[in-house]
Amino acid sequence: MSHTIRLVGVRAVTFLATLWVILSINFLIPRLMPGDPTLFLLGGDIETADPAVVETLRARYGLNHSLSTQYLLYWQNLLRGDLGYSLQRRQPVADVIAGKLPWTLLLGGTSLFLATVLGIGLGAWCTWRGRIFETAGLGLAIGLNAMPAFWVGILLLANFASRPGSLPSYGAYTPWKDFAPFSTDWLWDVGQHLILPAVTLTLALVGDITLLTNAALRDVIPEPYLITARGKGLRERTVLFRHALRNAMLPLVARIGLMAGLMFGGSTLVESVFSYPGLGLMLYDAVIARDFALLQGGLLVIVLAVLAANTAADLLYRLLDPRLRTGT
Repeated sequence: MSHTIRLVGVRAVTFLATLWVILSINFLIPRLMPGDPTLFLLGGDIETADPAVVETLRARYGLNHSLSTQYLLYWQNLLRGDLGYSLQRRQPVADVIAGKLPWTLLLGGTSLFLATVLGIGLGAWCTWRGRIFETAGLGLAIGLNAMPAFWVGILLLANFASRPGSLPSYGAYTPWKDFAPFSTDWLWDVGQHLILPAVTLTLALVGDITLLTNAALRDVIPEPYLITARGKGLRERTVLFRHALRNAMLPLVARIGLMAGLMFGGSTLVESVFSYPGLGLMLYDAVIARDFALLQGGLLVIVLAVLAANTAADLLYRLLDPRLRTGT
């Protein structure tokens, strides 16, 4: 018990230190970008604008302070839970993120689940069936890894969303249809809009999980306990799922946990291709508009997601591995 408490304490300190460093970088990156966010508010022409108007806008959004003062204000606002006000969308950043986050969770969660099931299934099947199947399966996985997600998305759009009556090509739902939220018609409409971006993101992830499953199984195949299991007369399916795959899951847990965090930022290209209204598309629009507050708020959510997923995966890995759980 004391070992577990000490481990959690160390991870908590590491989490907070990493969070401070990344959030400080998060503060700096938008401010190092070329351009002035006031330019967006003034419709693109800051040179001919009234200097008093420019100063008023900069003062309103805290852009007239020195960098050090902005940094202190940045942390004060974070500690109060105030993420600022979006220049682009004219509403609090927290409200913008609250409206976008569920769609990213839906897209990312669906894609990661499908990629995990397909990747582990394909990796286990091709590894267990022999060299020919393994070569074919790994070749397919490497090919999927080599395909950029945005290119796959464009191909899917060209083939499955370019004809009347085909799958929706943009958005998360049909805006002009007045469906009651969570009704059968609404769920069907949302599901249809989800298909193409989810397939795109799944294909971007499944190859990596397949290769990792193959490598993990290759590590455990020579182990004596598998030879013993076969010697007991167990069926190959039982040997694979009950003995080999269970022990090979340890490195997969850490990798999938990392993917769960990176999903928030990694879906930017896919959301942009399909105009899917999640965090990724929000960040893209914020970069174009030089919306500092919205950029910082979105990156804050991504940082927290990645750190939380990594920490959870690390703790889960140690709980699943008895050698690490006992501190030996």
